[in-house]
Order: sequence, then structure tokens, then C-alpha cells
Amino acid sequence: MKVKWLSLEPLKEPLEFSDLSMFDWVVIEAQTETWQGEGADRKLVPAFGPPFVVSRARTAVRPPDRARAAV
Repeated sequence: MKVKWLSLEPLKEPLEFSDLSMFDWVVIEAQTETWQGEGADRKLVPAFGPPFVVSRARTAVRPPDRARAAV
């Protein structure tokens, strides 16, 4: 079975789509805290969770297709 999916990781700013029905899955993730660079240039990049994701995602989520989810 083919699954068409869109990955938005990390999502750092709002994106507007007119239609997402072509995708079976849409993955939206925030940025986790991580260390980047080496030596003296090493720095901690803080976690970032865009506040607009949760409210928008809740209005767009559809129940999973049970047959598809079992695969």
C-alpha cells in the first residue's frame, strides 16, 4: 500500500494550504532542544513549539481510517 505524506519538521512559522486532501498523513512537529556546533562554537538551541499548531491542528484532524491504521 502506498501512503502519501507531508512532513513539516520543525514547523517554525505558519503555512497556509488550500487543500491537504491529497495526503494520507501530515506530520507536524516542533523543534526539540539540541546542542549544535563544535568546540567554542557549540551552543544550545532551545526547544520551539509554535503556538499556532495545536489550535489549527485540532480543527483540521479527521479520525483515522481504521483499516489503513491497522496496516
